[in-house]
Amino acid sequence: MNYNGIVSSIITGFSILIYLVSHIWRMSDTDNNQYEFIRMYSDTADNFDGEDHVIDIDRGEMFYLSSSQKIRSINFYSVRYDFDESSNLVLQDRIKLDNYGTLHMNEELYIRCDVGELYPKIQLEIERENYSVICYNLRWSGKNSNVFLEKVDAKNNFKSIVYRMIE
Repeated sequence: MNYNGIVSSIITGFSILIYLVSHIWRMSDTDNNQYEFIRMYSDTADNFDGEDHVIDIDRGEMFYLSSSQKIRSINFYSVRYDFDESSNLVLQDRIKLDNYGTLHMNEELYIRCDVGELYPKIQLEIERENYSVICYNLRWSGKNSNVFLEKVDAKNNFKSIVYRMIE
């Protein structure tokens, strides 16, 4: 009986299993990381003159979005939340307002919109370079009068799973 063939098959199968488990663990780990950040726009002017990448949705706060990774696309949605019978905040309506194409690493996308004080009014859907889709609500912080990103959802589609497996 040829035990070398059986042993090599078991070792190969075990190696493939370790490879798959490690990549799946890495996918879930990177979805929990936030590479995007948002900062208030410090210029006192009421416009974005001289800035290259601009989304002007409506009158409101001026800030910029940047990321330490490449972003394939950004979709902007107007959202409306309401409370259900058990006092949980539930998304009632989501309407697409605008989109923006590729934002390279550490580039700044300047945005003007009304963020909302109590409930979020704007939601960003960001497709990262690895094809995963992350949704954030823009929230206003009453504590330090700043805008921040509140993670809503992270999705991996078939394309992002295949991309990460061969990465």
